[in-house]
Amino acid sequence: MPTSGQKTRSIRLVAAGVLTLVPVVAILATWLMWRAGLPGALPAQWSGGEVATTQPTWVLLGITGVTALITGVFGFVAGLTPVADRPPRLTLLVTGLVGSICFIIWTVSASLGAAAGSAAAEHNLALWVSAAAVFAFVPALIALTPARADAASPAS
Repeated sequence: MPTSGQKTRSIRLVAAGVLTLVPVVAILATWLMWRAGLPGALPAQWSGGEVATTQPTWVLLGITGVTALITGVFGFVAGLTPVADRPPRLTLLVTGLVGSICFIIWTVSASLGAAAGSAAAEHNLALWVSAAAVFAFVPALIALTPARADAASPAS
């Protein structure tokens, strides 16, 4: 039961909080689908057209997955926690951006490091990166408070 000055969360804010967990689920799902075609080390840095450094696959998966999980939990809690003054749009924006960036890093590195002909190398990388970049803003957009019709008309 909310105390004085606190509001209960709307389904919109709860959905926005849940959406911040999507990048970690996507990272784990793509790893499960692609793990047979992934090498032991994935490219981590490029210099021109050549790979400059690599990281073990499990390290890159761990870094991106754990970072996306932590930010997703922050976004999830922000979507569930009642506040007194305003919705957590900034928190949802930052957690959506960081989670999507983690997914983009994982997807690009796994796709470019995967063996030719494997499932990771066969998908449309530009589509996935573009979709993740757009998705980064979805939790914050869902958290926007819709304008009320009676508030839009000026008082006479």
